[in-house]
Amino acid sequence: MRNAMFYACGLAALALTVPAHAGEKADGPVWLTRGVTVLGTTGMLAVPSAYSQPGLSITPYVWGTSDVFSYGGIVGLYKNRLEIGFGGIDFDDFDTVGRGSNKGGRHVDGTGFNLTAKATLYEGDKTWPALAIGAVDLTEEFSDDVSWFAMLSKTWHVGKFAFDTHLGYGAGLYDDDVMGGIEIPFSNWGLRGVSAILESSAGDFNFGARYAMKGLALTVGVFDSSTVGGNASYTYKFK
Repeated sequence: MRNAMFYACGLAALALTVPAHAGEKADGPVWLTRGVTVLGTTGMLAVPSAYSQPGLSITPYVWGTSDVFSYGGIVGLYKNRLEIGFGGIDFDDFDTVGRGSNKGGRHVDGTGFNLTAKATLYEGDKTWPALAIGAVDLTEEFSDDVSWFAMLSKTWHVGKFAFDTHLGYGAGLYDDDVMGGIEIPFSNWGLRGVSAILESSAGDFNFGARYAMKGLALTVGVFDSSTVGGNASYTYKFK
């Protein structure tokens, strides 16, 4: 727990001390409501993004597959640059949820507390992507080391079309590997609030769809082309 507090405080300090970007501000991510990953941080299915939940806000969530059940909440702090997550995870088999071989982990099955943190160091602009560093499993209940990650996220506009891309690297539960993905909104074709998600994590290919509207986000996904899961979250922003 001491290490968890150290990492969380360090990320908070970075978010507070790194100056805001000076470039021309981007239009922002495709969705103002950002979805929650199965490991309890803002992102796609398993892959986190460089975006954080809006502050001040709270986002309760629940994720379920045949092999994983996770639940908790994410608190957005300090504008859109810092989030702290907390909750529980019940794993039955890491391999089937895109977590790879869990190299160095103490066990692949089990239930435990999950503490997460993310700092968006740069929110991005029309030229440069957003940059964030963060970590899940800060209490090291499922891996021998903190599962940290660093991500770049960029919203692209091609004519009237827009989509988000994410690319980064993660350790621990992210299997010490490159990960990334793309989210394509169907609003490009007149279907408001719905997006398609394609991602690669720990050598596995995952895909799914998300509906996001007025704080509510509903997600369904297929992990490693074999395990189906679903998620619901709701973001409440304090005035």
